[in-house]
Amino acid sequence: VTFINKNKAPKDINDSKKLTSNKRESLYETIMRHGYIGIGVIDSKTLDKIGLTRATKLAMKKALYNQLVKTDIALIDGNLKPDLSIPYKTIIKGDSISISIAAASIIAKVTRDKIMIKLDKKYPGYGWNQNFGYGTKKHLLAINKIGINEEHRKSFKPIEKYF
Repeated sequence: VTFINKNKAPKDINDSKKLTSNKRESLYETIMRHGYIGIGVIDSKTLDKIGLTRATKLAMKKALYNQLVKTDIALIDGNLKPDLSIPYKTIIKGDSISISIAAASIIAKVTRDKIMIKLDKKYPGYGWNQNFGYGTKKHLLAINKIGINEEHRKSFKPIEKYF
């Protein structure tokens, strides 16, 4: 997320994990209006095929490609070193240091939650609208009862036993 006009960036942006769902939603709307966003989504089949690290790097490339304005440098939360077409800086715990990284964490979390809500409607019974794809006990029980579907990551430990 790039904010061309720093005055338009919400002052209460923080690491998405430290915000309530309602606060994330509210900030998401503001960030989408005033930031330049690029989102990169990787489907479960691709993730299974290339692995989590490569999928994360690919998502970064897609996000950079999808951003409407040219970015001079990418700020990356953590220490993953992607192969990007622009310079980048990795920042451990970047979502609590950089407003751009914190905003990106909010966009990523809300975008993923919205995807999971849509999947919950398409594949009812897994509770994806509540667990958002995390392997909660309720979700794992649903997998045992209903089985898996095409959206489940086959490389996720509890699902590997089905193959």
